Amino acid sequence: MKSQVSSILIVLGLLLISPATSAQKLSKVGAASPLDTRMPDFTLDDKSILTGVKMLEKESLGIHFGFEEILTHKFSDPKAPYPKITVRLEHPTARDVLDALCAADPRYMWSDDGNATNIYPRATVGDPSYLLNRELEVFQVQDITQIDQGLLAIVRQLPPPVEQVAHVQIGGGSGEYPPVPWTAVFNNITVRQALNRLVAHVGPNALWVFYGSQEFREFAFCQGPAPHKIRVNVEH
Repeated sequence: MKSQVSSILIVLGLLLISPATSAQKLSKVGAASPLDTRMPDFTLDDKSILTGVKMLEKESLGIHFGFEEILTHKFSDPKAPYPKITVRLEHPTARDVLDALCAADPRYMWSDDGNATNIYPRATVGDPSYLLNRELEVFQVQDITQIDQGLLAIVRQLPPPVEQVAHVQIGGGSGEYPPVPWTAVFNNITVRQALNRLVAHVGPNALWVFYGSQEFREFAFCQGPAPHKIRVNVEH
């Protein structure tokens, strides 16, 4: 076994509701939420939890995902490797997959926010200084047409300490909003929830990823093959 790499196998057998289920890409079984919609067998072999989330995003209709990597302390610090995990599920719901992924890599936990699902480090829970836990009494976007405008609005409307933001788009298509300018107001939400609202406006099955270091954080907004990256640099 390689050092710093663990291999975990989770095999969960779920009851097949009807013979027709296996022939369908998704089968709703009285689901009140997209998280309770069944899908074909889910197989993740010796990959990272992030790879598993990306696989789940492609199979889960109507769910937006946000994934937060464990940040390094400094930009120059080497990134900690992901444990390699294996998860095999028969006709699971998205909820089943998320439970299994977080059980296989217990550094992470997940929660839902409407039709958004967030996967984040357990160590950040309850930390008010963690960027995505910070709170906005009022978050307003005015006539925005790009998701990076929304991220800039988050930073400008946060109380001190001030966050400095730089952004760059890589590729095309991802992060694009509908052509009609969007105006909205949200009250008493966290930065994580604000990101969920911004990504929900992109369209169905979008994904955002938060990564980097405590000195230099980045967001990638993904819908389709090309990611839209927005870099966040914090001045102390």
